[in-house]
Amino acid sequence: MRLTWILMALMMSSSCSTIYLKYKAKYVTENGKSGKYVLRKSYPVGSTRTWCFITGILYGGACWVYMGMPNSSHRKLIRKDAKANLKKYFQAGNIQITS
Repeated sequence: MRLTWILMALMMSSSCSTIYLKYKAKYVTENGKSGKYVLRKSYPVGSTRTWCFITGILYGGACWVYMGMPNSSHRKLIRKDAKANLKKYFQAGNIQITS
């Protein structure tokens, strides 16, 4: 029983709470400038850490969800942040991300 609690504590303290993403894109500004852009940023994974701790005793439980990341919300966030960074950098109203 003591070993179980020790393992659970180790799992909780070492489980991921963020995901680090790298996003590459080609862009075109409204005045015709184009180029490549790379954004590297960390995002929180949300309540997965808590569920990992609670269900960890059952073959890893919710801890396996990390295998499916980045999920669609992570992809949407990094695209939004990339576009916002490009707009800020070029001080342009319209930036098209082409790939």
